[in-house]
Formats: sequence, structure tokens, C-alpha cells
Amino acid sequence: MTMITSYIMLRELIFSYDFPLKTSSIAGIRLSLVGRNLWYIEEHMQGLGISPESAPNTSAGAQGLESLSMPATRTYGLNIKFSF
Repeated sequence: MTMITSYIMLRELIFSYDFPLKTSSIAGIRLSLVGRNLWYIEEHMQGLGISPESAPNTSAGAQGLESLSMPATRTYGLNIKFSF
């Protein structure tokens, strides 16, 4: 059985803003908000929380089920970069 599927995934999104500082020893600060594995669309996995990039199990007793792999984790972060 061959199944052809496609999906759209928002893997990484970064919003950054530079704060220039001319009056101190620090030339500037860059503040970034980061999000990873935020969203995906795949017709057969709606609402299941299963990543379409994971490897499904192919053993006879559990064909089509995910096993022995970690799911894609949604993460958020904050980056601060100082320029001198």
C-alpha cells in the first residue's frame, strides 16, 4: 500500500528588533522572539498531534502507528544579542 501525502509546516518564525545605543559602551541590542514547530496542515492528522515528519511503525502488529521516535516539540524562546 502506497500513500502519497503532502503537508505545510511552519518550522521556525523569528521576530527581531534592533535597539541602537549611541551613548554607552554598548553599540546596540537585538531582541528576538523565536518559535519552532508552530503549525502544520496535513489532511489525515488533524487534531492528533502527530508530526508528518515522524517515522511510522512498519511492524505487522502496529502498522501506521508512531513508535520509538520523539514527536516534534513546539518551543518558544527569547534571544538577546549585545553589540559592542
